[in-house]
Amino acid sequence: MKKADVYYNTLKKQMNLISPINTECFNEILESIIIEEHHKNDLYSREGMYAKKLSFVCEGVLRIFHTNDQGEEWNKHFIVEHDFFSSSSNPETPSTISIQAITKVIQISVPLNHIYALAKKDDSISKFIQKLITLTLEKEQQRGLMLMSLDAIKKYEFFTKTFPKLENRIPHYYIASYLGITPTQLSRVRKKISSHQQM
Repeated sequence: MKKADVYYNTLKKQMNLISPINTECFNEILESIIIEEHHKNDLYSREGMYAKKLSFVCEGVLRIFHTNDQGEEWNKHFIVEHDFFSSSSNPETPSTISIQAITKVIQISVPLNHIYALAKKDDSISKFIQKLITLTLEKEQQRGLMLMSLDAIKKYEFFTKTFPKLENRIPHYYIASYLGITPTQLSRVRKKISSHQQM
C-alpha cells in the first residue's frame, strides 16, 4: 500500500471517530486533498491571516501560539499526529493565533471553501464540523481551568496526560509556556516527580 493511501485511510478512520462520514462525501473530500510537508520551524499560518484550509496531521508536531504587544510568545496548544486543525473555524475572520511546525510535519489539507460547500449538501460533514468545533472549544476550556486552578505539579501532570510522550519530542521551554510557568519551575517539577518515582 502506498504511503498516501495509508494517510487517507487514517484520515477517514479519524473523521469517523469524531462523527461518521458517508462514503460518497469522503470521496468528494479526496478530490481536493493535498499532502503537504513542513520543515521544523516553518509557519503554517501567522496571526492576522485568514484560514483557507482544514488540515490533518499524519506525522509530526506543531504548536499554536499567540504573540503579545511586547513580542512575547505563549503556547496555547500542541497539535500531534491524528489531530485536525485550522488557523480559524471562520474563513472570514482574521486568525488570532499563529501555527508553527516544531518538528518535520506531513499533513493532509482540504480547502475550507470545499468543506463548507460539501456541508451545505451533506449532513454528515456538517455534523463533523460542528463536533470538531465543539471538541476544540472543550480543549481550550480544559486548558483554561488548568491554568487557573492547578499548581505547577498538577499542571505538568495535566500536560503528560493530555500529550503522552510529547515531552521528549519538543523543547521544554515550549511546555513551560503552555503550562504558564517558567522553564526553571518546569525543571524543578520534573526533578521532583522523577525523585518520587525512584523512591
